[in-house]
Amino acid sequence: MDEEEIIKKWKQGYGKMALSIIYKRIYNQNLKMMKLYSKNKTKENYMSSLDALKHVEKVIYNYIKQMSH
Repeated sequence: MDEEEIIKKWKQGYGKMALSIIYKRIYNQNLKMMKLYSKNKTKENYMSSLDALKHVEKVIYNYIKQMSH
């Protein structure tokens, strides 16, 4: 889920918490698949709810800031 998708869903009415849950789920699923199928095991950790919320808030804040200028 990239920044454009987050903004699109936010405009559709999703809240920050709902977006962070979706973002966390997608991120962790992708990481799980990478760890499962890669020969070189990645050392990345799964994303916490707080980290997902921080990312979503940052994307939304930057979008609002960009639109106000």
